Amino acid sequence: TDPMGGSADLTQERRILAASTTTGTVTMCVSLVLFKEQPWLAVLLTAVSCFLVRVSLTVEKEGLAAYLPEIAVELLHTSPVEVIIRVGKFLIAAAYDLLRLALLLCRTYDEHQQRALLKAMGPGFRRAVFMQPLESLLPQPLRVFLFGSAAEEAEAEREAATGKRSTETSRQPSPAPPGRASQPS
Repeated sequence: TDPMGGSADLTQERRILAASTTTGTVTMCVSLVLFKEQPWLAVLLTAVSCFLVRVSLTVEKEGLAAYLPEIAVELLHTSPVEVIIRVGKFLIAAAYDLLRLALLLCRTYDEHQQRALLKAMGPGFRRAVFMQPLESLLPQPLRVFLFGSAAEEAEAEREAATGKRSTETSRQPSPAPPGRASQPS
């Protein structure tokens, strides 16, 4: 009866209040019955709600970037053109390395040509293809899922041993080329 429609707004607010009170009461009653039958559910819901509160507080304070890997945050701070250029360079280098590997596998070359192809490959690609086992090329979460956390420790030990062997072999004198006898000193 208010010319501005205040009475209608008040009636609508009362309906919303009654609906929310009824919904809250019914939800609480169903929850109590459910929690009585399944007490672990209460603990699970409490843990999930605490986790969500913690995440929301962290996101509010530090932002969602706190949960992203460092490389993703770095990419977010670069221009789209620069990201495209970086990805393009990486893909082109990988394609060239794969092409060189395919040439080595499918064609017959003399030793000089083979060395030239191997030198043209990236050192990380050469190491990954010729020296590392296939399992080390899998992403770290998949390795842990397949082989357990003990596999990570074994890989670290293997890398340490490989690093020691490569430094030991680099200290040894190289053998004399064929046709030349090494002279005793």
